[in-house]
Amino acid sequence: MNAPLRQPIVTLLLGVVAITAFAGNSLLARAALGDGAIGAGAYSVIRLAAGAAVLLPVIGRRPVLSDWPGALSLAVYIGGFSLAYLSLGAGTGALILFACVQATILAVGHVRGDTLTLPGWAGLAVATSGLIVLLAPDGEAVDPGAALLM
Repeated sequence: MNAPLRQPIVTLLLGVVAITAFAGNSLLARAALGDGAIGAGAYSVIRLAAGAAVLLPVIGRRPVLSDWPGALSLAVYIGGFSLAYLSLGAGTGALILFACVQATILAVGHVRGDTLTLPGWAGLAVATSGLIVLLAPDGEAVDPGAALLM
């Protein structure tokens, strides 16, 4: 396969893998938290511990004190995520999460000086439209507090 064609295909496949992982994460969270099988705090601690067990060997070094802002941000995200899934359905939570991840990626790119391409604008428009439809007051009632936590 020629190199110019290979990069977009690899990017697309990696995107599909990432979105599938986000969806699986949402399904697992809702299954664990939705029926009260585990509390949000315990679920968050297990997620953090499991993530550390997997990632520490990958990064190849021990955490250092300067890592605390990232660790704190991750803990706040995981806590909000777990609390949100006490009242959000898996599909609703996943859609909110997907849109927010898309917006975060684009915002970080913008801060770093990247310009938004036509596909980027299209993705942002689709994600924003989906959130508007999902959170519209005339649709299925979504707890605004849970949506904000997500």
